[in-house]
Amino acid sequence: MSEALQETSSNDEGSSKRWIGFIYVGGLLLMFVLWQIGAIEALEKWLNDAGQWAYIAYVLIYVSISLFWVPVMWLNILSGALFGPWVGAAMVMLSTLLAATIAFFLSRYWLDRERLMSKIPEKAGWVQKALEHEKTWLTVLLLRLSNVAPFAGVNYLSGILRINYPTYLLSTAAGSLPGTLVWSGLGSLLITGLRQTGS
Repeated sequence: MSEALQETSSNDEGSSKRWIGFIYVGGLLLMFVLWQIGAIEALEKWLNDAGQWAYIAYVLIYVSISLFWVPVMWLNILSGALFGPWVGAAMVMLSTLLAATIAFFLSRYWLDRERLMSKIPEKAGWVQKALEHEKTWLTVLLLRLSNVAPFAGVNYLSGILRINYPTYLLSTAAGSLPGTLVWSGLGSLLITGLRQTGS
């Protein structure tokens, strides 16, 4: 792990991991509730009726939410539940890279740097220090793999700090893929198990 990441206090990391764990558990519980009230079946029917527009709608919703400081992990689980593990993972990866690209270039060329930096919580200051490390590709990769830093925060800071775009995108893809496969697959397994239980 890079020196910049090692500067992160154990309290901040522990808090981030607890928050992330809460979001994932909440996402699984949300899938269960949606199934119980029939929302998943309603969504599946809408997907069948909408055809290719359903995929476009999912990507637009995912990207729109990702541009703000709003967790989208529950959408990773939902993608597996609605589209299946492999198509769901592909949808998440496409949405993730598109959102990462838009936020990156927004912060680099359009958004006010000082104003954007002022919106970043003080506790997230260690993310900036980590991204300023010389091994940028490794830092971005580790941040994506560990999920200890907000997805949107890494996107915007990478643009502000003028990180090389291809390096940033490849590290984001490599770091996001394992978790995407796991949570999309888990969403699919959860819905399959609920169907078998209810049959």
